[in-house]
Amino acid sequence: MLKKQIESIEVDWERADKGKYYQTVNQLRKGFQPCLNACKDNSGKLTEGDDKILEHWARYSRLNLKKNIVKRRVMKKCI
Repeated sequence: MLKKQIESIEVDWERADKGKYYQTVNQLRKGFQPCLNACKDNSGKLTEGDDKILEHWARYSRLNLKKNIVKRRVMKKCI
């Protein structure tokens, strides 16, 4: 695997594909970095787990939808 990456770097260098060259070099330099599947709730705490994250976004969407409905009703009364 490492040999293939080094060959890819050499090919990118020879083709003068600087973006791809530096991208591959940085991936090798940084190594594996795991991704975190989480989001912050209203109080700023991290919420992890697919079910909890979906629940959080559903609550957030309902709240914003209600706010928009109230704003529209107020604006219609003003007009």
